[in-house]
Amino acid sequence: MDPVLTGLAAALVTWAGATSVWWVAGGAGAVIAVAQPASWQLWVALAVCIVMSGVGATRESAAVTRSLCAAAIAQLALRLDLRSPFGLSAALAAVTMGAIVLSGLRRRSAETRRTARIIGLGALAFSGLSLLLLVIAGLAARGNITKAVENATSGLRAMRAGNPEAASEDLAAGASALSGARSIVRSPLTWPAKLVPVLGQHVHSAERLVDAAQDTAQVVSRAIAGVDVKNVKVNAGVVDLTAIERLQLPLETTRDAVVALNLAVQSSRSGWLVDPLGSRLRSLSRETAKADLQARNAVEAARLAPALLGQGTKRVWLVLFTTPAEARGLGGFPGNWAEITTQNGRITITRSGTVISLINGGDNKDGRIVHAPKDYLDRYGKYGAGEDGAPMSRMFWNNITLSPDGPTVAEVAADLYLQSGGQQVDGVVVADPYALQAILTLTGPLTRAGTETTLTPTNIVPYLLIDQYRVYAGSTADRKDALQDVSNQAIQALLAKDLPSPVVIARAFGKPLASGHLMFWSLHPEDQAAIRALGISGTMPAPESDGFSYTLNNSGPNKLDTFASRSLTYEASVNERSGAVEATATITIKNTLTDPDTLPEDVSGNKRGAPKGSIRSLITAYSPLQVLSVEINGQRTAWSEETELGWRAYSGLITVPPGDEIVITIRLRGKVSVVGGYSWLTKPQPLSAPNNVRALVRFRHGKRSIRHSGPLEVTAHLTS
Repeated sequence: MDPVLTGLAAALVTWAGATSVWWVAGGAGAVIAVAQPASWQLWVALAVCIVMSGVGATRESAAVTRSLCAAAIAQLALRLDLRSPFGLSAALAAVTMGAIVLSGLRRRSAETRRTARIIGLGALAFSGLSLLLLVIAGLAARGNITKAVENATSGLRAMRAGNPEAASEDLAAGASALSGARSIVRSPLTWPAKLVPVLGQHVHSAERLVDAAQDTAQVVSRAIAGVDVKNVKVNAGVVDLTAIERLQLPLETTRDAVVALNLAVQSSRSGWLVDPLGSRLRSLSRETAKADLQARNAVEAARLAPALLGQGTKRVWLVLFTTPAEARGLGGFPGNWAEITTQNGRITITRSGTVISLINGGDNKDGRIVHAPKDYLDRYGKYGAGEDGAPMSRMFWNNITLSPDGPTVAEVAADLYLQSGGQQVDGVVVADPYALQAILTLTGPLTRAGTETTLTPTNIVPYLLIDQYRVYAGSTADRKDALQDVSNQAIQALLAKDLPSPVVIARAFGKPLASGHLMFWSLHPEDQAAIRALGISGTMPAPESDGFSYTLNNSGPNKLDTFASRSLTYEASVNERSGAVEATATITIKNTLTDPDTLPEDVSGNKRGAPKGSIRSLITAYSPLQVLSVEINGQRTAWSEETELGWRAYSGLITVPPGDEIVITIRLRGKVSVVGGYSWLTKPQPLSAPNNVRALVRFRHGKRSIRHSGPLEVTAHLTS
């Protein structure tokens, strides 16, 4: 029906334009040219202005010319695409087309004007009657639609919480309520409203919702009822792989049904919908989008788990335990490691040690070669990775996590492990204190043998990041042994217990996995593809359009990055047609440590001559744009430029004394791809405190601005 209405509107403008005042059509063309100067629209609008100016100068009737120009204005107005604020395109179209119609009618005969008034009053009366009938239908269907949305929302939340029984029951109730609403929404009461702008959008949205969502909600209800994760047991380090395989088909059925439900709900949304229907649909659409992602991830996880757990074979995993107290690009310094074997669902620890054992391991300690991508060697060769084919420095094991890309670091670690006395591994896991915290939420507290130290989910992170340095002040060897004991004891406790349902396990590890505190990599391409799809690989994605990220690599060396409070503000002006970008990135690093004397020297000191307690870091900013200038606290400075992982990488050294802060202002300019639209990407570094990010991207030709403000712990891909 919308094409018919717009066609009638264009025809009315064309007819009325034959007698419209010349400057009205010319002015409408100027308004459109200014509002949205896309190439062809601009030239057509300017042509209308010129032609109508000529008509005005000659004072000729030129009815055909006026009519053609009015038709052109109607086509331009109906194609306006001003994204912000919502409704501006429709308002400008109504004003420009309405002005032509009113101007043309004023110069028509009295009889024509009288007929137009009658038609207008009739249309107004029809709209009023349509609204009245729609209100009656809405009141009749309101209870069912409200109940349907509430039940569907609660059902999807129950599904995400791992309660299939409640989810199935609520979704079935929602489908039943939609069935009751369907007969009303499809009744003759709503037919007239379909012919009225805005009212028609409400009717069409309601129809799409009750038609598609009713069927898909019922399918989701039945599919979820077949998913029983309680049968998947994890007993004393053995996972029931057969039970996982039995889940795959029900999970796939559920995924397909949830995807269909999400599409149905998303297609029913419209910016013209007013509350309460609009707000309820927005709430439901958020829930269906979350459920869609979870259902897809559940299928990937069920397919992946048997392979990772050694179904029909043996898998060997290298686990690196890192600490963000000494920051590295990927997160933290690798202090300890363990070798874990999985075979037919059984998980065992076969070896473990400190990073010193790897530094001193192997038959050729000073001849180890880092096999890594060229950009890794180009960037980190000078920090010990080895340049131009030279062997790495023996101590480079301390720095393998300099890169922010999980798969790259994992490949380097797997290769070096083989050269350092280890065996060929099938995959690498990187875990920090937040991953160990997740383990303790499942196992309960643990007490270190021979000590009175009891670690709980509440205190294990501050213990590993700060307190243990005080406990073992002056005894680095004892501290490293203690860290090895804590990590091994946590894993042993995890493998010794009968664990709760997979839903509880997933909930415990969900945040560390999503935020980069727990990462996986597999040597096997098919497994790695699933790991990346699940978002647990720690990948630093290359920019598809614009983006900005930054990392800190501790260069004290010390253990003070726990005290680094970080924030990023990114403001950009974008030509969404050409891809030209001008941006300013402002990074603020604050050292929240105020009394460095409370910490041992190996924690708060440094070898760079900076005041005790200073955060000393190599900071790297990643952007696809060219840096114009870098200022630190208003003073211009020069940073190096390299390339890494598809980004331009700009680096410099910073020092932040205790209790102080620095503000880094980076001005950038360049062009990015806008094929498929502009987007902005950022990957926060997983340190001990989240990175506060404020992004404001404005567009020069009316596209809706991109805004974000708040802590960010996951890779974000922001679009307009």
